[in-house]
Amino acid sequence: EYLEGKLIVVYNPELEVLKKELNFEKEIESNQDIGYSLIYHNTKHSSEEVVKKYYDKEIVERAFKQIKGVLSLRPIRVWLSNHITGHIKICYLAYAILSLLNHKLKKLNITAIDSLESLKHGYKVKLRDTSSNFEWSIHVPLEPKQKKILETLSVVTKN
Repeated sequence: EYLEGKLIVVYNPELEVLKKELNFEKEIESNQDIGYSLIYHNTKHSSEEVVKKYYDKEIVERAFKQIKGVLSLRPIRVWLSNHITGHIKICYLAYAILSLLNHKLKKLNITAIDSLESLKHGYKVKLRDTSSNFEWSIHVPLEPKQKKILETLSVVTKN
């Protein structure tokens, strides 16, 4: 018991290996606490349930982190129950989209993340002269890789 809740110590050997590699890259000497996580909760759930939910959430958040990087989203910090539920739903949706893209792009040997990185550089420039109110646009042509991605995903483009 700790502050009217429970503090759970979890050891994860996979996390230990990953953190040791990160510490090595950063030239950090101390590795004594690597692989251990502390989880605090004040819920009615058992420690086993809390740990399982924590690691289930972690899988979804890793997937969301991949998409978040491509879309340049800002950090999300939530504490209220309904906000957490909303965040989990967004993470799940992001993971579902990422998985679908990976599945459809498998035959091109391109990952969803690579495709999103490539597609974010396609654009159309729209210009307007305020004195004459004349408008025109310039469409930057898609690269062959971008065209192939959009064709594979059955996306119709307008020129």
